[in-house]
Amino acid sequence: LPRPAASCPGRGAFFEFASTVLAKGGVAYGARYDDNLYVIHDRAANIDDLDPILSTKYVQSDLKSVFKQVKADLAEGKTVLFSPCLRVRI
Repeated sequence: LPRPAASCPGRGAFFEFASTVLAKGGVAYGARYDDNLYVIHDRAANIDDLDPILSTKYVQSDLKSVFKQVKADLAEGKTVLFSPCLRVRI
């Protein structure tokens, strides 16, 4: 698995937790920027989906309907990692 950049605070621990969850067939949720530079929560179902949610942020994310998706994943028996961390570096 690729390792997160050492210069990015907070990436290491979440990356390790998320990698473990994904390796067991689970999913990880975290904050990322959308195309309009709003911070939203999004789902990572594989290691390639992690990069956008690994960056550090210091603003409130838009959770919209992410909890419905989390509930659906849990109902399917998936292990879910959810990062509520709102640290966002702009």
